[in-house]
Amino acid sequence: MFSEYGRIMSKYYAVFYALTYMVCSTGIVFANKLVLTVHRFPSFMVLALFQTLFTAALIQIFFVRELRKTERTGVFVKVRIVQQADHNFVSNHLQVAPLSFCYAVDIVMGIAGTGSLSLPMFSALRRLSNFFILVGEQLFLGVVRVASVYASVCLMVFGAAIAAIGDITFDAVGYTYVFVNNFSTAGKALLTKSRLRDQGFTSIELLYYNSVFTLPFLLVIAWITTDMSQVSRRLFCGNSAYQLSPMNF
Repeated sequence: MFSEYGRIMSKYYAVFYALTYMVCSTGIVFANKLVLTVHRFPSFMVLALFQTLFTAALIQIFFVRELRKTERTGVFVKVRIVQQADHNFVSNHLQVAPLSFCYAVDIVMGIAGTGSLSLPMFSALRRLSNFFILVGEQLFLGVVRVASVYASVCLMVFGAAIAAIGDITFDAVGYTYVFVNNFSTAGKALLTKSRLRDQGFTSIELLYYNSVFTLPFLLVIAWITTDMSQVSRRLFCGNSAYQLSPMNF
């Protein structure tokens, strides 16, 4: 009885998580498009830096505090940020560095592609990342999916190809951004699965280390490629709607 109830609840949780991910990912795309096109934010690199910093700060505030509180009370929790007994900082950095690189490229190219293409075209082309992930899983992780999964992914690829053929506003730079974004998304997904399965990291740990290790790279690139005076003028231009837009991160 209880096992049957657990299976039913796990299905409901899976649907809830999928819907939450769908809403959040769609909201991020619209927020990035709003900031880059409507408000004409001058640097997608700085926007990527802000989003990564915001992610690291949220994990630091909510999950690290929870960890410390449970350590004082002696209550066991599944969420762990840092396990010094299993991983030290140097080994963590070496293990997560390839994933952090893919993460940095993914977030930068994703924001750049959002600003360069229309949202329907961007969404259609981004579906190709599922095909790359499917192929990468079979080649590098030895994971074979059922035939229905391959069929659904091929259908998405076919739809993306039709959308690209009929695109009257073809932008070579925007397409380049999206295809690099697709490859980096596939690399990030494959490395994440590998680290979760083989290295003993949790999903929260990987997200935290990714954000922290990516920040210096994004900061240097943003400083080199961006006119910070334009960024500061945009941030403090007095437009209250624009200043509140980072809340969409």
